[in-house]
Amino acid sequence: MWKWLCCILLLQLCWRASSQPVKTALDTPFNDEIFAGLRHWVEDYYEPIERWLGPPPGTTFPEVPEDVPFPCNVSIGRSKEPPTSVNKLRPGDIQLIGTLGDSLTSGAAVFARCFIALFVSNRGVTAAGGGQGNWRKWLTVPNIIKEFNPDVVGYALGDSLTTMEASELNVAEIGSMSVDLPYDAQVLVERIKSYPMVGTTWDKAWKFVSMNIGINDFCANICYEPTADKVIEDHKANVIETLRILKKNLPRTFVAIIAPISSKNLVEAQIGNPSINCSLTMGFECPCMFGFSFRPHRKYYYDIIQRWSDVEIEISLMPEWQSEDFAVVAEPILKHSMLPKNKDGIVPIHEYLSIDCLHFRQRTNAWYANGLWNNLLQPVGNKSMTWEPPFKTFLCPTEERPYLATNVNSGVYNKG
Repeated sequence: MWKWLCCILLLQLCWRASSQPVKTALDTPFNDEIFAGLRHWVEDYYEPIERWLGPPPGTTFPEVPEDVPFPCNVSIGRSKEPPTSVNKLRPGDIQLIGTLGDSLTSGAAVFARCFIALFVSNRGVTAAGGGQGNWRKWLTVPNIIKEFNPDVVGYALGDSLTTMEASELNVAEIGSMSVDLPYDAQVLVERIKSYPMVGTTWDKAWKFVSMNIGINDFCANICYEPTADKVIEDHKANVIETLRILKKNLPRTFVAIIAPISSKNLVEAQIGNPSINCSLTMGFECPCMFGFSFRPHRKYYYDIIQRWSDVEIEISLMPEWQSEDFAVVAEPILKHSMLPKNKDGIVPIHEYLSIDCLHFRQRTNAWYANGLWNNLLQPVGNKSMTWEPPFKTFLCPTEERPYLATNVNSGVYNKG
C-alpha cells in the first residue's frame, strides 16, 4: 500500500508542477529535470508494456469491418485544383494538420491501466490530432480526412511526447492552460515552417489547425482567480494573441477553435460511481471541482465555463480573421455534450474516462471525432453542440455544400 501512496504523491507533485499557470517554488531547474526524466522513462520503458497489454476491455469503440464502406463519396470532398480561397476549401484539399491543446488533445492516459500511465500521451488516437492506423480502428478527424486525401500529413503517428518525432505537428501538452497558447502557437509555427513537404511548400499547402484548451484552467485555476471577468478577459487575450501569431505566419490556414468539455461532466459522472481511483486522483487533478472548500461554488464555476465557450465564439466572428487565405471557426460540439449513461442512468465511467476519471478513453475520442467532423461541415450558426454515438450521424460533403463551413460561406460574420 505504501508504494501506491508514494506513487500517487509523486504523480501529484508532477501534476502540480506541470499544470500551474505561474511559477512556483516547485519550478526549479532540478525539479524540471526530474519531471522531464520521469516522463521520458515512462515513454521509453512503461509505454511499450502498455502497448503490449493493449487497451483495457470496454474502453475502445468497436472496429468497423473491412466489408463496410467508408460513408462518404470521397470524390466530392476534394477539389480538382487547389482552391485559392479558404471559403472553398474541401476536406481533401487539406495537406497539413496541426494541433494545439492540453492533455485531452495530447491523448494522456487514453489506454492507461495504472496511475503511472497518466504520463503516456496516446496522441495517435486523439479525436482532433491523431492519425494512427485508419478510421476503421481509430476514428479521428485526421483519419477521416485521409480518406479524402491520403497524402495529408502532420497528424500524430502514435504514442509520444511533443519532443518526439511521432508527435509530428500535434504540440498539445499535458498541463497546458490558456496562458500557454501563444507559446504553443509559436512552437507549431516553427515546426510547420521546417516540415518536409512533398510536391509543395509549407506556405502553399492548405493547413487545418485545431485548438482546444480549458480543462486544466477549469480544474486547477478558476477557483484561485479573483473574479470571473478576469478569467474570461485573460482567456480572450490569450486566444486573440494566438490567432494573430497563426494569421501572421501561416497563410492558407483553417483554424478550428473547439469549445472545451465542461468539467460538470466529471462531477456528474461520479454520481452512482463510487471509485477509489476517482477519490485518489480528482482532489489534486481537479481541486476546483472536487476540493471540499470549492464544491459549494460549482454553479459559479459552471457559469464561467459557459462564458469561456461563448467568448471563443465571439472571437471567431471578429472581422480580423475574415480573409481569403485564413479562417477561424468555433466548433461547439463539446459545449453541451455529456458522457453517455447506461439503462440505469449511470455513466459507465471507466468505459469513457481513464483510470484518473478525468481523461478521455478511446471510446470517448471516437464520439468526439464524429461530432467534430460533423461540426466542420455544418454551417456556422447551425452546428451541433451535443455528440451522438459514432456513425449514427456522419455527415459528408455534398454537391450543394462540399466545403468546410466558414463564417463567410455560411453567410454569418460580425462586421462591427
